[in-house]
Amino acid sequence: MAEENTSTQGISWEGVAGILLLVGFIVYLLWPGVNNVRTPARSTIRSNQMRNMLICVTQHDLAYGYTQATALQPQFEPEDRLSWIADSLPFIERNDLHQQIDFNLKWNDPKQSKATKHVMKVLYDISFQSVKPVTTYVGVSGLGKDAAYLKPSDPNAGIFLYNHKTSLDSVAEQDGLAHTLLILPTNSDIGPWAAGGRPTVRGLDIDRHPFLGFGGQFGGFHKRDDYLIIGFADQHINRISTDIDPKVFRAMFTKNGSETLDLDYRRDPEWMLNEKGNEQESVEGHEESKESSDN
Repeated sequence: MAEENTSTQGISWEGVAGILLLVGFIVYLLWPGVNNVRTPARSTIRSNQMRNMLICVTQHDLAYGYTQATALQPQFEPEDRLSWIADSLPFIERNDLHQQIDFNLKWNDPKQSKATKHVMKVLYDISFQSVKPVTTYVGVSGLGKDAAYLKPSDPNAGIFLYNHKTSLDSVAEQDGLAHTLLILPTNSDIGPWAAGGRPTVRGLDIDRHPFLGFGGQFGGFHKRDDYLIIGFADQHINRISTDIDPKVFRAMFTKNGSETLDLDYRRDPEWMLNEKGNEQESVEGHEESKESSDN
């Protein structure tokens, strides 16, 4: 008489369920590590993109001696002018697009569309997926929603003004390049990179909170983001917490507001304002950049 084979053929449902539970548990344990790798990677890409935008503005200033919130089109209202980005295209290696733009026309004239409809990934944050010709990087115009309309001598004025040129040399002689914001990222009211006005230039609206983070005026690309990369006029970048002291953040927006920041504030968790700051480092850095460009 043949013996009965009592072994189970294949894997039982209980076995499959056990394997799935084991795999799920392993993924649960490893997922924080995956996020810890992805977060520094995003931060590095954001830093590189911000650095490129700072270089773009600085090179324009070295070539022409000024920075302005829009192209030089005084015949149009700021919102109808071409943006500072459009004017600076050669400095992000897009001279081909720059040559296609007619600076005698408004930014949204149909004749401009061949160039202005171009989507450029260098102009928006890695977390911002777009098939439209937009930017998430804006020039800083100072304190106040309409700061870009201020005169250069106004203590609330920043660097990007609609009707006035600003040289970075003049900023070095005032609050200092290392203390003055030049470019900020935003996920609020995104607009065309070619457009003058709010899509490409912002002041800090002191009545609108939060200033930073998800749902705020600047940064805020993801709910989990607790930081943003900001760019200063001396080309240095900094990763700041969305919990930064509002007084310190406000002080960074003006170029001649007489607020000075300790150069060590970037390493100081208390983010404290000091009465005096050392501006010599930023001045010398800008001078060296000018000399190398002239050579």
